[in-house]
Amino acid sequence: MSEIINLDYDVKKLFSIPIHYLNLNNFNDKKKELIKYAYELRDKEKTGRNASNRGGWQSQPFPIEGGDVFQDLLINVISNIPSFKKNIDVKCDAWVNINPSGSFNVKHCHPNCHVAGVFWVKIPENSGDIVFISPHDFTSFIEMHSYTDKFKEDTNYYHNYSLPATEGSLLLFPSHLQHKVEENKSDEDRISISFNLKFLNDDY
Repeated sequence: MSEIINLDYDVKKLFSIPIHYLNLNNFNDKKKELIKYAYELRDKEKTGRNASNRGGWQSQPFPIEGGDVFQDLLINVISNIPSFKKNIDVKCDAWVNINPSGSFNVKHCHPNCHVAGVFWVKIPENSGDIVFISPHDFTSFIEMHSYTDKFKEDTNYYHNYSLPATEGSLLLFPSHLQHKVEENKSDEDRISISFNLKFLNDDY
C-alpha cells in the first residue's frame, strides 16, 4: 500500500492579463444617437475596408479628437479610467463595425498601439460574443487538458475565453491579445466601435 504523503500546496498566478470592463449607466440616453452615428458613417463610406471582418462592414480608422457624440463620449471615458494615470497623453484611433446576420470577425490583434478597446452599441441576442485567445505557449492542447476543470477555473487557464457582449459596455485589453468575434446568429445588425490607444508620455 502506498504511503500517504502530506503536502503543502499552493499555486502562484503569475503574469495576469488586465481586462478593463466598464458599463455606462446612462447609455440608453445615447443609444439612438450612436446607432445613427454608425449608419451615417457607413452611408458616407459604403465600401469600408476589409480587415478582420468577414461579411460585415468596417469603417476606415479615424482619429479621436472630440466634436461628435461618440468621440466626446470616448474621451470622457478614457480620462476617467481608475487604473490609468491622470493627465496621460493618449493618441486614439477608432472605427465602426456593423455585422449583419451571418458575419463575424476572425482571430486578430491590434499592432502599433498599447491598449485596444471596443464599445458595444447594439448587441441583439445571439449576435456573437468576443472570444480571447490565450497568449500562453501551450504544449499544444495536451498540457491544458491535463488539468482539472477546477484548476482551470481557479486560474483562468483556458485556451479560449468568451466574454458576452453587452450594450453600453466598453472593454479595454492589451493590444497583443488575440481575439475574435463569433458569428451573428440574430436577424439584426450587431454594431460596435473599436479603438486603439497609444500612450505618448515619455516622462515615466
